[in-house]
Amino acid sequence: MKDIKPSDISVVLQGPVNNLTPGALKSVRRFLPGAEIILSTWKGSAVNGLDYDKLILSCDPYLDSQKQYPTNLNRMLVSSLAGVRAVKRKYTLKMRTDFEITGCNFIKLFCNSPAVGNEMKLFIERVVCFAWKPQPGRLLQVGDFFFFGLTEDITSLFEIPLSTDGEFFYLKNNTPSNAHLLSENPNRFHPEQHIWINFLRKSGVDASLRDYTDYNEEMKVLTEKSFINNLVFSSFYEFSISTRKRNLLRYNFPIQKRCYKFSDWVFLYRKYIDKGYIPIYVPPFPSKPKFITVKIVSTLGRFLAIFMPVKKYRRKIRFLVDKSAIYIFYGTI
Repeated sequence: MKDIKPSDISVVLQGPVNNLTPGALKSVRRFLPGAEIILSTWKGSAVNGLDYDKLILSCDPYLDSQKQYPTNLNRMLVSSLAGVRAVKRKYTLKMRTDFEITGCNFIKLFCNSPAVGNEMKLFIERVVCFAWKPQPGRLLQVGDFFFFGLTEDITSLFEIPLSTDGEFFYLKNNTPSNAHLLSENPNRFHPEQHIWINFLRKSGVDASLRDYTDYNEEMKVLTEKSFINNLVFSSFYEFSISTRKRNLLRYNFPIQKRCYKFSDWVFLYRKYIDKGYIPIYVPPFPSKPKFITVKIVSTLGRFLAIFMPVKKYRRKIRFLVDKSAIYIFYGTI
């Protein structure tokens, strides 16, 4: 079993500097004393007083554009790659500037994971991350929230092309594969799909998804096989990470219907690689009383929101419910 010390790790905090960034930096110092902190952000950012070891300042790829882009995909790719390319240590934790780590479960998940699968070996070792379950509109979609693994593997993942204007506005000029799955997003692919699809193509895998509305059984199987041979899935809670960003609060809950958790990874591993597999390490799950309390709070809050005629008040109720649930889980908001 691997023995990874904090001094073996570089933590890349990627994204804009905001009011949550100081807490993100403090969390790394607390749980990974001795780890290198690399802050990868934009030129002109207010970084005075922030506790980092290395600062990487990039030019905002949208700065001089007259267009309104539908996502921050290229910003994420530029700041992520610039950050991981500055890493000199063996292991890298790539996270956002508005996230905080709450422990070190991700190291245990990595150290106790089996070798990369033989059928579709794309990494040297497995990468621990968040991922979306394959479903209509969400094939081949890893999460871009956090990654932990060998620096070589994390760097390789982000050494992919930026999205072009043709990709950003693809569905304004092309007929979607399945019109009933079309949302307001004109991208060819969701940002997280862009990452994994381009990484697969760079690695010689035929990821022939036409656009994000494309859904077929062959691509669903490719999603599962490419994931299970190279990744370890983890919810926020299982990874030991959380966020106080308003629109992401719900992801702090241990169970998400559309996202993988560790037990889903075990199920897929048994399906495709080893039917008798028993994991060496299983990340902790909230106690039953705590979990039941959160379910009650969440259900009541969303029930009340249904009867709110004004949209902004419905959102406010859901936000307060999510904040309450985070307090129950982590003892802080």
